[in-house]
Amino acid sequence: MISIDPGRDTPKKIAEYVAHFHPDLLGVTGNSDTIAKLTILYGVFFEKHEGTKATRHLVDHTATITVIDQDSHVKLIFSSGLAGKEIAEDISYLIKRQVIICFTSRLSNPKKNSPLLAFFRKEFQLTKNNWSLLFSLVILLSLVLAACQAKPEGPAISIDNVWGWPSPKVATVGVFYLVIGNAGSESDTLLSSSSSACGFVELHESYKTEEGVMGMRPVEGGIIEIAAGEVVELRIGGMHIMCVNKLVDFEPGVVLPLTLEFEKSGNMDVDVEIREP
Repeated sequence: MISIDPGRDTPKKIAEYVAHFHPDLLGVTGNSDTIAKLTILYGVFFEKHEGTKATRHLVDHTATITVIDQDSHVKLIFSSGLAGKEIAEDISYLIKRQVIICFTSRLSNPKKNSPLLAFFRKEFQLTKNNWSLLFSLVILLSLVLAACQAKPEGPAISIDNVWGWPSPKVATVGVFYLVIGNAGSESDTLLSSSSSACGFVELHESYKTEEGVMGMRPVEGGIIEIAAGEVVELRIGGMHIMCVNKLVDFEPGVVLPLTLEFEKSGNMDVDVEIREP
C-alpha cells in the first residue's frame, strides 16, 4: 500500500491501520516529490481538495492494485471493485503459465536487485504491516516477484484459451483467438498458421482509420514475436488469426484443428473450439 497523503498518513498511522488485515504485508509512505514520481511511473492520478475542519482536506485518487514483476514491469492492474476470486484467478493464470514463477508476500526479503525495491528503500519510509485501501491512498499492491526457479533455456511456448467465433456458411472468413505464453529465457516468433478448415490462414490485427472506422489488416511483417517471460493475447479488437475461404461451417460446439508454426519451437497443434465469446 502506498499513501499519497504523507502529511496525514504517517508510517505509524498506516501500520496501525493495516495491522488489522495481515501482519506480513508492507505499508509505504514518503515525501511528496517521491510520491509524485511514482504516480507518474505507474499512471496513478490524485488531487487534493479543501475539506471541512473535521476532515482538513479531501483527496480524489485512483484506487487500483498493480501486479509488478521482478523487473518492475506492470503485469496486471485490478480495479478496487473487483472480486477477490477474479484477482486470484488472473494471478493463478500467470503462475500456471510460468511467466510469473512466484511472488513473495513481503518486500523485506525479495530479490536483492529489484529496481522497484531499490526505489522504495531509497525514497520511502517502510513500515512492516500493510494492505488495503486507506481513505486517502492509492493502492499500489507491489507483488514483488521472485525468480524461484531458473527459466528453461531457449523459448518455452504454451498455448491457452483457443477459440473461434461462430459464423454462418455464407461468411467466407472466420476468426481464431488464443493466448501465447513464453516462460523461457529466449524470445520466439509465430511465423504462420494453417488449418484444414481454411483455404489459407493469415495473422491479422484490428485497427481504426482516421475517420474512426474499424478495419483489419495483416500484422506488420506477417509475424508475431513472443518475448521471453511475456504473454501475447490474440483477442477481440486486437491481433487475431484470420481463416480465409472457410471450408466448413463454424457452428457453436465444433472443434477445428489449427497448427501454429514458431521459428524456434517448431509446429504446435491445437484445437479451436467454436463458441460465443
